[in-house]
Amino acid sequence: MLNMTEEAGLVHLTWNVQNGHFFICNCCGCCCGVLWGINDLNIPASKVVNSYFFAEIDPDACESCGLCVSTCPAEAIHLMRKPEQELMSSPDNEMAWYEARANERGIDIRRYR
Repeated sequence: MLNMTEEAGLVHLTWNVQNGHFFICNCCGCCCGVLWGINDLNIPASKVVNSYFFAEIDPDACESCGLCVSTCPAEAIHLMRKPEQELMSSPDNEMAWYEARANERGIDIRRYR
């Protein structure tokens, strides 16, 4: 299933938490709120997705074919690990994730527990 969705150009997403994963989304840019925010609202991906890796494109190998939305036939895209000092640990669980997001926005969610 993952290979099929990847070939269709979909992006695999799940919770940015260490424990309690119960789903994997296979998202497109037109329906996914996360991808829509990144692509259409120009929100930096690093603000909404906690990843230890980033894609690096070799401009000399890139053939500008536009297929990189799924796979690169020229193998010009490589995942690179971020430097250790840039790695951020994900919240332990879903509630800790909500609390962290609320804190970033100055919202007190204690009454919602």
